[in-house]
Amino acid sequence: MPKKVPSKSLVVTSLFRDNAAYIPYYLKCCESLLNRLADYDFEFLFYTNNNTDNTTELLRSQGVLPSVRIVEDEYDEDHLTLHRTLRLAVYRERMLDMIRQSRASYVLMIDSDIMFNGNMVAEMIKTLETADASFVAPFSINKMGFYYDTYAHVEMDDEYMWLTERRPSMLWKRHVAIAGGKEPRQVKSAFSGFFLGRRDVLDHPTITYISGRSECEHLAFNQAINDMGRRIFLDPAVTPIQSDANAFQSHYRLVSSGRTNFRKNAMRLQTIKGVTLREIWVEARLLWGQSVKP
Repeated sequence: MPKKVPSKSLVVTSLFRDNAAYIPYYLKCCESLLNRLADYDFEFLFYTNNNTDNTTELLRSQGVLPSVRIVEDEYDEDHLTLHRTLRLAVYRERMLDMIRQSRASYVLMIDSDIMFNGNMVAEMIKTLETADASFVAPFSINKMGFYYDTYAHVEMDDEYMWLTERRPSMLWKRHVAIAGGKEPRQVKSAFSGFFLGRRDVLDHPTITYISGRSECEHLAFNQAINDMGRRIFLDPAVTPIQSDANAFQSHYRLVSSGRTNFRKNAMRLQTIKGVTLREIWVEARLLWGQSVKP
């Protein structure tokens, strides 16, 4: 007899490569998730490849998370020289294969450099149900408070948000228009590096990250969801922080407060550590529609 699926169950999936510095903070974020959704059954699926640090050892020795499965691959040099998005599409596709073996009711796909807390995920589950959505993405921000991944964002009228960065008069959508208000809004594509949804949707054989093109791998995945007639929503009230090794500690301190929205904090640069002068210069140039040279 098939195993009964718990009415409340969540499979959490993450990609790791040379992430040893982040793993302690990732585990703390996941602890917050376990505490907030204490009535859920959890699985954790980790995919890693070609590590040059002790990422795999740290994942295997962690004693915090229940029901952990780790898959590790080693790719040859030919693969590692492919365009970054082509490589990521392969890794995310491998993760899809792992997710399809789960029987959880919900799936949280989260990149391993995103700082989050359990309240964020609880809020996204509420949005998923009230909006009758298949997937919900938050308004992920970078460490300066700007919208993180415009490469993945496509509006319902097919406007590709990344292209607005070529048009200064539209560029403020990246930071202001999308973030305006707190109501979830339907989109055709959003960043699936922090993506909460109904796990059974991913069982459909047409769902894939593989397009054979060097475009953002999230676009093909989201298009396949749209082609099924499923709905994707962006929730601007939830703002996890895409971080890096220079800012892990200060960003974790922010999200450990349990708050779900950090745009106002992050826009005050003095509250976020690890921001370099070059990064501020690059963002300022982008805001004014000027080219950025290496």
